[in-house]
Amino acid sequence: MKDYILPIAAFTIFLLIIPLAALALNTNVQYNTAKNASSVTQAPPVQPVPVSAAETDGGFTVYHTRTKSAETLSADDYVRGVVAAEMPAEYPGEALKAQAAAAFTYAAVQRAYHRTHPAAAASIGGADVSDDPSHYQSYISEETARRRFGSDFDWQWAKITQAVQAVHGFALTQNGQLINALYFSCSAGKTESSHDIWGDDVPYLVEVSSTWDSAAPDYHSTVRVSQAAFQKAAASDVSGAAFGPDPSGWIGIVSHSDAGGVLTVRLGGKTVSGTNIQSLFGLHSTHFDVQFANGTFTFTVLGDGHGVGLSQYGACALAKQGKSWQDIVKYYYTGVAVTPFPW
Repeated sequence: MKDYILPIAAFTIFLLIIPLAALALNTNVQYNTAKNASSVTQAPPVQPVPVSAAETDGGFTVYHTRTKSAETLSADDYVRGVVAAEMPAEYPGEALKAQAAAAFTYAAVQRAYHRTHPAAAASIGGADVSDDPSHYQSYISEETARRRFGSDFDWQWAKITQAVQAVHGFALTQNGQLINALYFSCSAGKTESSHDIWGDDVPYLVEVSSTWDSAAPDYHSTVRVSQAAFQKAAASDVSGAAFGPDPSGWIGIVSHSDAGGVLTVRLGGKTVSGTNIQSLFGLHSTHFDVQFANGTFTFTVLGDGHGVGLSQYGACALAKQGKSWQDIVKYYYTGVAVTPFPW
């Protein structure tokens, strides 16, 4: 699964906040080297919910979509499997640590939600999280990692394990609350704000520069769609869309975010979101331009993923510059703290 394949409907993110005070904590203190798809493209619909310490420890129960079964794992084992699935082990250790901290924090938020909302948990077999990467984080077992990494397994698994151990016992917080630690593969030069993408003002999910991403392998992509396929897809997805005799007028970009992503588009005379177009035509991001010529619509796309939160390639670049994992998460999640938290 690629991190840019989103549900057809426009998606919504709701911030889940977990007061640390309620936990009685000391708050003073997609193959080997290939792109591992960052799958946190959509947070499930959750609302703020207070939790107790008993609801935040004991590892994670993971629903496996392929086998339709649940498995309880220690926090370390779960996060290690997420990092193995989400980020290439060739990335510097500090980038892997940043990924591990984000992965744990994101999962802790989902765990708290599902343990206090049984109806929502029922959709994933009563588990805390799912390995369905269209709604949760990707996860692979050690056995799967061994097959995927091949002869590189020993050093890659050891490196990932070291990264997880280094951040064990810490989470990402703001104002005493766990953050929704979203991440993605690479931006088009700036990260997107949560406000521009989902309409929510989340103080730590705001636009930041990430110019290093232009060197990412997946920074530039092109998608071509035939005229017939374009019309069929658009007509099936957009109620009341009308298509005149000139296909070049079927689609037009209306507005952009501050970071440059497409916010709104006119499609068949109807206004739709950029994220809708992204999912409809399988684009890597909402940073796209579109042209029609010779019976084909050509989308030119920059970046990979929803663009909100931590850029994985940016984390790699910052780590290569000598930044620590704490520096990296504090750069991409504005105003957050690294706080002791039970795993």
